[in-house]
Amino acid sequence: LLKKLGDTFVAGSGTLYQWNTYYNTEHRLGKFVEEYHVPSCYIIVLFLILPSNCHNSNMTSVLDIRDEHHTTTKYLAFIFITVFLLYGIVSNLIMAITFCVQESIFNHAFILISLQLIISNFVLFLLDTAVILPEILRNKNISEVHQTTLVTHVFSFLKSFSIFSALHFTFLLTLNRFVIQILPKYNSFFESLRLHFLLSFVWLSVFAITTADFYYCTVRYNASNLRWKRICTKQIRYAWITFLPVAMFVMYIAIFCSIRHRRHFISDINQTQSIYAGSASNTASTGSYERVMLIQAALICGALESTILISNFLPSLVLKVFGQKAILSLSIFINCYAISSRTALPTVYFIYNKQARKIIKNFFLRLHSN
Repeated sequence: LLKKLGDTFVAGSGTLYQWNTYYNTEHRLGKFVEEYHVPSCYIIVLFLILPSNCHNSNMTSVLDIRDEHHTTTKYLAFIFITVFLLYGIVSNLIMAITFCVQESIFNHAFILISLQLIISNFVLFLLDTAVILPEILRNKNISEVHQTTLVTHVFSFLKSFSIFSALHFTFLLTLNRFVIQILPKYNSFFESLRLHFLLSFVWLSVFAITTADFYYCTVRYNASNLRWKRICTKQIRYAWITFLPVAMFVMYIAIFCSIRHRRHFISDINQTQSIYAGSASNTASTGSYERVMLIQAALICGALESTILISNFLPSLVLKVFGQKAILSLSIFINCYAISSRTALPTVYFIYNKQARKIIKNFFLRLHSN
């Protein structure tokens, strides 16, 4: 019965959630009551619900970062995102310089895979610079007109492309660590031409998956709360981005177990055969290097996986606890965290690698002397 009442309201003025509908349809409601003999209690309930719906609609419209009531929040968001973007661009660029200056001291597979990750990171940085920052400062009406262009579709495609490429090459980096530690006889797949073929295959698969995701999903950037809104007819994307992190987690568990087993094995050799102490020391140093490389890869993988978890599960949890008031702060945090996760690779790389820091220092000294 209430549905029929709602249909009568909508047929009369077009929407149920505005106050002008509330007043303009009183005479229609009276005729409806007389025709269908509606009890007065239903009418009372309907008019009690209607103002609350109007209040909720107004609350959602107020939470717009481009509104004059959130000027401070808008500029704080612009400053925070700009700072994280600058750090991401500079750190990734410096890491690429270290590979180009003297790449022979690093593992060749690690260099090539890391370069692919840097490329995917710059796609995200370009997207944030071209979309998020201008939309923060743009007015409401101009922003709505701007989003109707074909540029929106291009940016939505690049957004998915950046996410899938970073996820796939992080998985490839994990697979490289797994093969070195667990299956060294298959390490030939990460050498010479086979590695280039593997990288090309990953790029093609990323493009294919992104195209399928673009076909089944409609992505639109909501400038009011700095979030990308997705409407998908099929959930292929979520299944795939859930499977890859789980596979990486399983591989890292196997790698850590292998390192621990190897450490106990080397310790037993040192205790029983002191003759092979030098050889065991060399093996231990090699294992130490591999552990450092493993820690780097694990932190990079963890940063990307945590971004996926935060983006998908944190908003619903925060909104349940703090309500709609926290949506703008949450959106700023998610955007900054997503950018910072793309800085995990160069940050961890320079923290654990003294040679890389020395290369960058000498590089800038030569530039200063010239």
